[in-house]
Amino acid sequence: RAPAQKVVAPRPRPMPCGQLLRLIEEVYASKASEVAGERVHGEGRGRPGTLEWHFYACLGPEGGGDGGGGGAVHERALSVFAAVQSYAPSRCQVEVFGKILQHRLPEGFAATLEEQKLTIRRLLRSYLDEAYQHRPPRERKAMWRNWAKSGVPFAACARATQHLYCGSDARALLSLVRRLIVVGGGAGAEAEEVKLQDFEQAVLRFQLQLTESFLEELVEAFAKVDSVGDGVLDARGLNQLVDRMGVEHSEDLQEDDFAEDDAALRARLNERTCATFSECVELFAEVLLRRWETRGAH
Repeated sequence: RAPAQKVVAPRPRPMPCGQLLRLIEEVYASKASEVAGERVHGEGRGRPGTLEWHFYACLGPEGGGDGGGGGAVHERALSVFAAVQSYAPSRCQVEVFGKILQHRLPEGFAATLEEQKLTIRRLLRSYLDEAYQHRPPRERKAMWRNWAKSGVPFAACARATQHLYCGSDARALLSLVRRLIVVGGGAGAEAEEVKLQDFEQAVLRFQLQLTESFLEELVEAFAKVDSVGDGVLDARGLNQLVDRMGVEHSEDLQEDDFAEDDAALRARLNERTCATFSECVELFAEVLLRRWETRGAH
């Protein structure tokens, strides 16, 4: 008798990139609508909805935030996950969306990156206006369109980098940006250019890496306490999180320093019945910042 063959399920087909980006915007809008409603009606209306809950709700009426109930919703979710894996290496916003769903980044980080993207363009345009202030506005506007289409002088990228970061962070990012240089049509220093989208993605991904390093201890401790995996801790879980952050991650700090952090944290948590990962990032912000500075990470 021939041995039975193992049946291999077909790999899900990735959702097209444009459709994925529209879905991401829809999920963010759904979450923003909930937050706006809380501001109008007040807090304390029950268990908070994570971005993951809104993700499944946006996939279809069968989703309802229950982890993907319903065959059609489940299949579409698999298509989204395949698309995130496929497009994340080239699109930072897709990678961020995936990591928010995994409770590895706070939900507000997506808006932070969008704001940074606007800041990058503002800094580059400021460099252009300063360097070519003798040119009429219409000509500078045309130059900016050309930069956006063909490439930005490396000198402008370097100035923007030094404005955004300092010290070792600025040097590390500049080293990455240098690898993106292409020879353009300019003369002298302006012959070295960087594609605008490449520069933006380099800066955004660098900020992503810094943020992940900053949150690493909290992400690890949160995952150990969040046994259900839904990104929400009850009051007992929050206290366990404080304990884990203290017992497992305070070896390199003075005992008095952690005691002060611990007391302040427990005071803020006294009246809370639950908190999402994003809310925990806010609650533990002072603890994380002190540890980041104490270890000399910057």
